[in-house]
Amino acid sequence: MDGIKKLIIFLIIIIFILPVLSSKAQESEKTDIVNTPVLSQEKPLYRPQGNRDPFKPFIKIVEQKEAKSEVSTLLPPIKRYSLDQYRLVGILWSEQQPKAMIVDPERNTYVLGIGDEIGNSQGRVIEVRDNGILVEERRQLEDVFGQKKIETRKSILAFREE
Repeated sequence: MDGIKKLIIFLIIIIFILPVLSSKAQESEKTDIVNTPVLSQEKPLYRPQGNRDPFKPFIKIVEQKEAKSEVSTLLPPIKRYSLDQYRLVGILWSEQQPKAMIVDPERNTYVLGIGDEIGNSQGRVIEVRDNGILVEERRQLEDVFGQKKIETRKSILAFREE
């Protein structure tokens, strides 16, 4: 008898409770399907129109090649070349201020003191030392927003063996 009672309880569970559980499982599957977006209707996360190029550098150096080639013939030779193209050949020590002897690529010789200009990057001699000269140069930079900035850098023109 106990076996029959267990069988009847088991059949009641299968007949009444199992369909209820399966219908709830089907409803949850339907809601999962409804909540998941359809790929063909999904909008892209990133739209490049109107946005900055992520691979474009933040700073760009402004070079005016055409203007330099036209102006370079009008400038004196001391302002035509970059600082690394000049050669320091001597230092003159006097009681007033020390001077430096510089030779440019055209083999012109100049005697420069503190405050004199040299190079094509608005260089100015700020110190004459026993082994070279200290030159302050200015470069014009433009950032990604179009704002122009001036960068100041100091370089040393020293004796070199050739």
